[in-house]
Amino acid sequence: MRFVISENRLNDIILNFINNYYDVDEIHSSPFHDEDGNPTNKAIEYYLGDWGDGEEIFRLYNESYWINPGDFRKELSPILMIENENFVSHLNSMFQDKWKPVFKEWFKENFGEEIRTIDFY
Repeated sequence: MRFVISENRLNDIILNFINNYYDVDEIHSSPFHDEDGNPTNKAIEYYLGDWGDGEEIFRLYNESYWINPGDFRKELSPILMIENENFVSHLNSMFQDKWKPVFKEWFKENFGEEIRTIDFY
């Protein structure tokens, strides 16, 4: 038997999975700091719990993070690195790469940040 799922329904299923996996109210963020200890807009860490004691789940790297002029990552930025291997494995096994555009929208709606590239460790 073959089932057909519309793209909108699939996106809803992906979004539901993400929302069930992470409670947005439990996610905190902290900007990277320069050598003098001042916050910068070069990168942002997202984590569950308290900074330093919590579980880091995402890192967002903006174009200004990459200091070498010819670095290929500049044009891929903002790059979101997903630290949670289980999260990515579940998404890939269930949805292949169809989850990435939905996740980008979810991230923008919840954290106000555009993502050009999603990567993971």
